[in-house]
Amino acid sequence: MTHLGLSVLPPPPQLPSLRPDIFRRNNKFAQQVAHYITSSPSYTLLNPSSAMSDPIVPLNIVLFSGSEDSQFPPSDPASSVKLAEAINATRRIYVTGTKWRGSGAIRLAVSNWRTGIDGDEDLKEVVRVLDEVAQ
Repeated sequence: MTHLGLSVLPPPPQLPSLRPDIFRRNNKFAQQVAHYITSSPSYTLLNPSSAMSDPIVPLNIVLFSGSEDSQFPPSDPASSVKLAEAINATRRIYVTGTKWRGSGAIRLAVSNWRTGIDGDEDLKEVVRVLDEVAQ
């Protein structure tokens, strides 16, 4: 299609039933990771929702750090960088370093159309990686 001499591509097909499912699965997955982090002695969840008594993260971003008793304690200014490098070195999941309230943190952003399609396999893989890194 051409408009004023410019090629214009038609819009992509709409998949209304799929889009809400992607958001639900990504949010659910982030909440499951947050629950794991809350229960782990090696990590501290940094962004629990203050509106709920359950440690549910808002939307699809999980922010965490190593716990004080871990090999990546927040008292070490370089620990979040080391923790992100250790997680990413597994080449099985990818996280980024960030700052949260002035301290180093790890950001796990859940944003993939395939997340959660295979049942609990994705969550099991994240837990395996985080457990291995914590050893």
